[in-house]
Amino acid sequence: MIRTRLFSKRTSIFILLLCVPAFRLLAVSVFAKPTSVIVEWDGTEGAVYYDLYLDDVFVKRLSASERHYEIVNLRSDTDYRLSFAARDMDNNDLEVDFKTFRTSSWDGVYIWRNNTGNDNDGKLKDLVFRVETAYDESLGQYLMIYTSYEGKEYRIVPLYPLGEIPAGWTSWKADGIAAETYRVYAGRFNTTSLTPKEWRIKFIRFGYNSIESGIESKVFGIAVETTSIMTFDMDKQGNCTMKLDFGGSDLAKSFMFTNPEQGSDGSYLLRRVSL
Repeated sequence: MIRTRLFSKRTSIFILLLCVPAFRLLAVSVFAKPTSVIVEWDGTEGAVYYDLYLDDVFVKRLSASERHYEIVNLRSDTDYRLSFAARDMDNNDLEVDFKTFRTSSWDGVYIWRNNTGNDNDGKLKDLVFRVETAYDESLGQYLMIYTSYEGKEYRIVPLYPLGEIPAGWTSWKADGIAAETYRVYAGRFNTTSLTPKEWRIKFIRFGYNSIESGIESKVFGIAVETTSIMTFDMDKQGNCTMKLDFGGSDLAKSFMFTNPEQGSDGSYLLRRVSL
């Protein structure tokens, strides 16, 4: 019942604007990101609720004390229309505002430079990733990640085409692009001379601004799991960043080369340098 009433109020906003030119407009600002938008507003005297709509679809009812909200899980490079209403206890419109905005994208090249003397025997002097937005019929928008090493580019996400991930194990010495990519990429972070006999992908999860994957490897017959989390964000200056963090079993983490910078928690923070 509440949602039905809220949607009917959305229509009434347009009627009021057409019939009453002096209708008060609420000052709302929007900050569009690649897959979300931050909405901020000033308070309205007498307001009990603030209601948000996106492309005529109800999003959220907020309390009178709130002054900002982030709408997430949006499509990149897409135009949206935001409607905002301040309402009293009886659901009457006090002030309204309408905004149009366009999301950007995470696409581009991200780089981390190793400025320390510890680079895992020269294998991690830097990290270079290229990000590209893609589309799948069932998944929708998602991110493909490529990495460059020694003059060659490898696609690491997804390692296999979507829907074609092998159910079984892959030999470390196997032929094929996926096997070669995994050898190169995993080898850069391996701090030992040991290599797994075989490996397999356990899962891959795409979020609106993150990718999480898990790979299981066998070393001396012992299966160990390594997780990788790539998280995209924007800093206060509006620059896109990519955070790479590793987790998994204690044994797997003991083999992993983490960020050697002083004060680092072990994760890598890459910054976008070009589009």
